Amino acid sequence: MTLPVIYVVTFSNVQSLQTPLGSVNIVCILFRLEFDAMDTIQYYGVSDVWIDWTSMVYMILYIPLIFPGSWFLDKMGLRITALVGILGTCIGSWVKVFAVQPHLFFLSFAGQSIVALSQVFILSLPARLAAVWFGPDQVSFACSVGVFGNQQYSILI
Repeated sequence: MTLPVIYVVTFSNVQSLQTPLGSVNIVCILFRLEFDAMDTIQYYGVSDVWIDWTSMVYMILYIPLIFPGSWFLDKMGLRITALVGILGTCIGSWVKVFAVQPHLFFLSFAGQSIVALSQVFILSLPARLAAVWFGPDQVSFACSVGVFGNQQYSILI
């Protein structure tokens, strides 16, 4: 199974951005689900409500930040928006790597929030990509493949 690769048009030529968009979505989905184990509650010594918040932060941040995220996509374009989303996911991942000690749950939660913030940039890309690259008779199919492709990854996981 191959993951889709983003191709970016810059300066009237096509350059390949060798970052699979699907793999970034898989990482976001895995981060959303990683704190659901009971062992996490015991390891960090926090209540199950805080563990629930590590998943809910994705949905709560998405609601107010989709509007600035869409504005950013309009102003900066596909390539910069994808890179910001990927970079934010990477930074949030590294913050969580440094938060593996039991007394650093809130640092881990901050990393989780950074990844959730980055998801706003990633999830808005398929519709714009379809609108920019496909003809009028292909846009709806391309958009549906991009949007439902994200959901299919979460079903597989």
